[in-house]
Amino acid sequence: FPVTINTNTLSIYRNWQKKLVEWKANVSHLIYPNTCLICSAETSNKNIQICHLCETDLHYTQFEKFQEASKLDKLFWGRINVEATYSLLYFEKEISTQQILHGIKYQNKKNLALEMGRRIGVNLLKTTKFKAVDCLIPIPLHAKKTYQRGYNQSQLLADGVYYGPYTAKQYLQEQGIVTVVRIGGLTGYWQKNPLIVSACIVTGK
Repeated sequence: FPVTINTNTLSIYRNWQKKLVEWKANVSHLIYPNTCLICSAETSNKNIQICHLCETDLHYTQFEKFQEASKLDKLFWGRINVEATYSLLYFEKEISTQQILHGIKYQNKKNLALEMGRRIGVNLLKTTKFKAVDCLIPIPLHAKKTYQRGYNQSQLLADGVYYGPYTAKQYLQEQGIVTVVRIGGLTGYWQKNPLIVSACIVTGK
């Protein structure tokens, strides 16, 4: 038999359901508060990975918008054949970028590395410079440092680039990128067009 539901009853049910979801979120936040991945300050929303203060402190390179060669591109001129380069942030001492680098390298902030990789992946979608890439290769870390830290920060960044934004993963798959190459499995990949991933690059200045 068909069942009819009064409009007012349905409205009450939906309001109750919405309040229940909000209540569960509030209780969860009380027990497991959402915190900024950089400064660990409490945030109001689980979708906010970096707080407003740390976010405004970040100086993005905007390289994905460049049509001409960037300073990073020019750094490799005459040294090695590189098709394109990209960097998410400028490093500056005593602001969020220094905290990010130290957190990723020395403070076991793996989620922060994944989030930075995700942001890189999102920005790579805004440029066509990397369409010929076949695979992502993180810069290998010395075995002693890998043992001390328990992870390779470049590997986490590469994972964030590939697995983070769904659209980036879809884009990379469409371009034929097979995977994020794990350390120890590099044989044969240097003959392709790899995207080398590193936590930082030293300019010498």
